[in-house]
Amino acid sequence: DRINPWTAGDHYGPVLQPFLIHKLGANPVLNPLLQPPPDDLGREYLKWNMLHSPNTCQSSKDAGNVSWSSGRGEPATFPRVTSIVLYIERQLASIQINAANKDVGVTCGDVIDGIAHFMRRVVTKDEVDSFSPADKKMCVTAYRQHRSTAPGMPGGALPREMIRMDLLGPYSVFGGIQKSDALVQRRCNSDFPCAFELVCIQMPMTHNEIKDLHARQKAADDERR
Repeated sequence: DRINPWTAGDHYGPVLQPFLIHKLGANPVLNPLLQPPPDDLGREYLKWNMLHSPNTCQSSKDAGNVSWSSGRGEPATFPRVTSIVLYIERQLASIQINAANKDVGVTCGDVIDGIAHFMRRVVTKDEVDSFSPADKKMCVTAYRQHRSTAPGMPGGALPREMIRMDLLGPYSVFGGIQKSDALVQRRCNSDFPCAFELVCIQMPMTHNEIKDLHARQKAADDERR
């Protein structure tokens, strides 16, 4: 019987290093769970406002107050790889995602956790200086909004320093990951096969989504106690 390529575990095929993928001329396929939502929303996909911790990420198949769990251990790509690189259309640094367990390869959970870690990093002066005056103004506006008491904002849960999340401006929602040869070629001047685009979109939260977010945050807090 043919094994589902997205089966979790360390005994379903080899885990390859990116240089070997490149040498073999292979083109890794992304797990559908990580890809942008389909037009008809008929396939399972992830919903996550990246302003908040990765434990608030949810599956489109789950109830609004339930955090995503099923599929976290699934491989992010087929064939499985030890690391991938993500690029954002905006001029942010690349996001290196390494497998937490190299015998398993990069999982969907590794990707979400890696993005969250990247977004919480304090920005450098060089990063800010690379932005145009208009973009700098947008980042400052986002910084203030993200730390406000407005509904759905993390407020004081974020550090006082400007972080990379602020550099996205209003585009704080995870829109999926996709292959984008043009973006990768432009950013790293190469056709690196283990590089993908992180799509960031603007999507204001509804009243019900904010209510569900608080429920997921409370459940996560209760679990830690």
